[in-house]
Amino acid sequence: MSQMRENTQTYSDHSLFGESITRVGLDLVDSLGHVIAGIPGAPSRPQQLAKQLTLNKDLASRLVRALRTSDPVQALQVMPGPGPLRRVLSSASGAGVPSQVIDRAATAVAAFDDLIRSEFGARADFDAAISFAHPEARERHESTAKQAAYRGAAGIRGVSVDLMLVTFFVHPSRDDAERLDTAVVNSYLGLRRTRPGAHFEFATYLFDLPLYGQDALPRHEAEELGRSSILRRFCSPQDPPLTVSRDGDKIRYVLTDTGIGQSSAIDIVTHELYPKNHPRAYREGIKPTRWFFATADQPAVVMVFDVFMHRDAWPGIDPSLVIYDTVVKGVADPTDRTRDGDRLDLCEGIEPLGNTAYAARLPEAPKYRDMLEHVCGLHGWDPRAFRGYRTRINYPFHGSQISMIFNPFGVLE
Repeated sequence: MSQMRENTQTYSDHSLFGESITRVGLDLVDSLGHVIAGIPGAPSRPQQLAKQLTLNKDLASRLVRALRTSDPVQALQVMPGPGPLRRVLSSASGAGVPSQVIDRAATAVAAFDDLIRSEFGARADFDAAISFAHPEARERHESTAKQAAYRGAAGIRGVSVDLMLVTFFVHPSRDDAERLDTAVVNSYLGLRRTRPGAHFEFATYLFDLPLYGQDALPRHEAEELGRSSILRRFCSPQDPPLTVSRDGDKIRYVLTDTGIGQSSAIDIVTHELYPKNHPRAYREGIKPTRWFFATADQPAVVMVFDVFMHRDAWPGIDPSLVIYDTVVKGVADPTDRTRDGDRLDLCEGIEPLGNTAYAARLPEAPKYRDMLEHVCGLHGWDPRAFRGYRTRINYPFHGSQISMIFNPFGVLE
């Protein structure tokens, strides 16, 4: 299926990075190409080059791949570092490559080294800057960085989730023709502690304060409401080890001690209904931009964020994707332009799932289709009446907000 990638920007104009980067790339590729050509037999394959110069196979492979890259900026992105390149030149000199060829390449390597040190400070920062020139390079860089961030967060927090799954349903309200109801299912699948005593909790909100306010809903009833929100048939174990309590307008769920490691992993699935919280048509006094979001509030290997819109809910309107950093300012309102600086420009997109919730399968969650049907059954909804959208993120950035934004009324903010 095709994907909508509103977030992703790519750049083919190398002036963005300065003429010096392009020049360094051109000189390095050209001079190193002459070095390889000067080796007896002119080895063109990584295995041949590694054997001829007694090099590490990975180093030889990266060098050959860089020299075969026509774009000088992309070549720098895959090029071995200055230190390994100097080892290549030393070995090539011993193999009989003329000194003037070696000297020219050594000058190009020195310019590459100076560019990294003087302009960027470290190779990782250099790679991050130039990765924007090519989508594949950028995705590789982001994947490596996100995985490292996940490992750090999981190590510090002492908690990890295999699959964080957030699912929204949007359906016309039964008792108000002008409003839409929203149901949301939050799933933490493969949740486990990675060190003893690590704290895990999450919260759901008491949506309508006049109904669920501090005075209107006693604490014990709010806690019971929280317990009834747990979809036990999709949890493992079916009675997950959670304590449930009221905290103002929130219900808090705290994991009790269940040991550590993969063998102690559990699945937690909760469900909430927010009645009449979106308008079907525009009227004065409401925000014309509507959105749904998921927060990467736990270190996770994979996050999947699905939104299912009823066929009569904003028909013909597809969402765009915006991701925010919430660490400093908290959850973002996409209509607040002061939060534009918190947007994260990442290579993520939205995948259309078709015109029925039945099509929404998920390999990591074999019971997902059953769960969708169950939630629809709770409210008397037809799962065949929904069109779906999905964002899937490997190693979601801890503390980020993933937002699907709809502009259904054709009215600008």
